[in-house]
Amino acid sequence: VLEVKTLHGAYRNVGERWEYRAGRRWRPMSKSPSRQARDNAGRLAGFLQADKVKQWVEAAVVWANTESALTVENPMVAVWTLDRLPDELGNLWQDRRLDEATQARIVEKLTRLGEKKERR
Repeated sequence: VLEVKTLHGAYRNVGERWEYRAGRRWRPMSKSPSRQARDNAGRLAGFLQADKVKQWVEAAVVWANTESALTVENPMVAVWTLDRLPDELGNLWQDRRLDEATQARIVEKLTRLGEKKERR
């Protein structure tokens, strides 16, 4: 699960804590991108588990605004800049390849979900 952020300004992530610069002070963000990514990964894993697809879902935050300053120190969830996304995604699957049957079941389940939303 990729939690994509396109925020403006200066930000920092230390462990679980996310803050933004307001003048000379750092203030806590109202919502932690790490927690959002982790919660959504859990939701997706539960969604798949409902059809007996037992699959670990990795969470990451993608910092997409290249003009927005970001400092990261010991993140609880992986934090990637947009320019590193292709490499980071490639590294994820090095040791955890999905078998074709599991891939097909996941694609089918997500496709059905998309079709239901289109009908609404």
